[in-house]
Amino acid sequence: MSYRMPSRNYSDIRLVTPRVFRPVNPADNALPAPQQICTPISYYFTFFYVDYLVRKGVFQELGLDDLPPLPDTYRAKLWRQKYVDSKYVRTLWKLLSLTKVQILW
Repeated sequence: MSYRMPSRNYSDIRLVTPRVFRPVNPADNALPAPQQICTPISYYFTFFYVDYLVRKGVFQELGLDDLPPLPDTYRAKLWRQKYVDSKYVRTLWKLLSLTKVQILW
């Protein structure tokens, strides 16, 4: 009788592993936003990536320097280019085609 290793399901490991930051435009040298590098559990359920901001806001007034950077996917130039390049004519379908990744992910 030979021993056979049980197959592993690595989906449980992916839930607690931070995501890899891939900038939209590497030439911009953009800093990763906390929601771009947090774990999927933190992103969808616990929101640990904003805990430090909430704790700091409880004890003092927050300024603009305290806020984390916006994700590089929120840049207006990028959204305008996607809107212009969209193949849809109607506004609703055009907006849905632009946000389908955010809706699904």
